[in-house]
Amino acid sequence: MRAVIVGYEVINCLSTLFHAGLGKRGFHTLGVVGVFGATAAAASILKLDERQTLHALAVAGSFAGTTMEYDQTGGEAKRIHAGLVARAGIQAATLAQRGLTGPTGMIDGYRGIGRLFADFNGDTAPAVANLGRDFAILNVNTKVHPVLARVAAALDAATLLTKGEPLSAKAIASVGVAVNEGTLKHGGSIRKPKDALSAQMSLPFALAMQLVVGRNDLSDYLDPAMRENVEILAVAEKVNLQADPEAVGKRTFTCRLRLKLTSGEELYHVQPYPKGAAANPLSRGEVLGSFVDSHAWFCTASKLSN
Repeated sequence: MRAVIVGYEVINCLSTLFHAGLGKRGFHTLGVVGVFGATAAAASILKLDERQTLHALAVAGSFAGTTMEYDQTGGEAKRIHAGLVARAGIQAATLAQRGLTGPTGMIDGYRGIGRLFADFNGDTAPAVANLGRDFAILNVNTKVHPVLARVAAALDAATLLTKGEPLSAKAIASVGVAVNEGTLKHGGSIRKPKDALSAQMSLPFALAMQLVVGRNDLSDYLDPAMRENVEILAVAEKVNLQADPEAVGKRTFTCRLRLKLTSGEELYHVQPYPKGAAANPLSRGEVLGSFVDSHAWFCTASKLSN
């Protein structure tokens, strides 16, 4: 438990400093700061001393990387990013335990991760302001939909407006979506996904599927027929994305959805936080239900693939 908490704290601290800069340069934050969190967790489990832990984190920087090109041209490689990070953390901690050293300025040095990857200005105060008092693990989000986190609030809003009932493409005149500016590129770039991952990353496609089919199940994203569904693709083209200047900070994932129907009716809803966010949490029963449903689906899929 200590190792998990330590891992969350390190990832949160570094994300506080680097996330915005990493995003601007197109790096996947998990692939850069996640390796340090995994290393810290591994160091805790291995009971490394202070010097060994320092060098484990220094070595970890040599594994940091991964870009978000997947949100532009698709591909399934993003799925292994977390695994790469976990493996790298174990390797870095184990190598440091055996005596390998690394540059101790790896995080904030002149050619450290912060300056090279995220234009870090050297001010670490924001990262440690609440260290030891406000634990990151208590503020995690739980995904309800199998999509990019920035897409979730739009799906929640669409579900509320339509009561989960499917609409035909002909019934929809336009779909206006106001979201955080960063979502325009990270989630808004793909309209005609080529594979399951790019479908899960696409706000226009995922939202169109929710409106047309009335659901957003993992099996739908894995079904090639869905990506060729002419009604879904037609509605995806009607999705107009724009930046919401108020969707920042704790409300980064806010969505303002305006649905105009060909009948002349107009529906509007503001979803401040996606369901499952720390500010809009699931009940314990909902969390367990989501886990059981996902586990059952993967077990079924595994049997079918075998």
